[in-house]
Amino acid sequence: MLITILSLAILGATPTTTAPTTTAPAADTKMEHHEHGKAPTNAAFDKMKTLVGDWTATTPMGTSTVNYKLASNGTVLVETISGGTDYEMITVYHPEKDGVMLTHYCAAGNQPRMRAKKLAGDKLAFDFVDVSGADAKKGGFMRTLAVTFKDADHYTALWTNDDGGGKTSPFAFELSRVKPAPSNAN
Repeated sequence: MLITILSLAILGATPTTTAPTTTAPAADTKMEHHEHGKAPTNAAFDKMKTLVGDWTATTPMGTSTVNYKLASNGTVLVETISGGTDYEMITVYHPEKDGVMLTHYCAAGNQPRMRAKKLAGDKLAFDFVDVSGADAKKGGFMRTLAVTFKDADHYTALWTNDDGGGKTSPFAFELSRVKPAPSNAN
């Protein structure tokens, strides 16, 4: 009941003494909310937003699929690697000052955060900020990411894993945009 009252307070409604219903709103009903205004952005985040769509990643371990989509009123870019598999990983990017922050939700169960201070030519270099779900002193998580934009349909992503004990392992991805199949319309 407390949650219902808090929810009503947030929405500006008055609580009633009747039990809440479990009827879902119609599919075309839009939830009313306040105006958010223009989403914050910068040159680095705008460059990351050009990745929206589907990609094929080629790595020394084989190929994988990668999808990018905008969410939360365009304020975040969501990257899904190997979607729908046991090894699915998600990285969420958002603008911060002149750069971009990321949180990588790894299949290994940890969540490193990294920051790229600004776009340098066609490259964004993300450096380690902190990690949850792992001991930063012991390693076992991604520590850096370097994204190099080659053209509108190709880029590289060089992830570096912190193996612990001062050792690192690079994971290079060569990515190509998946082009829609031509239609057979006559």
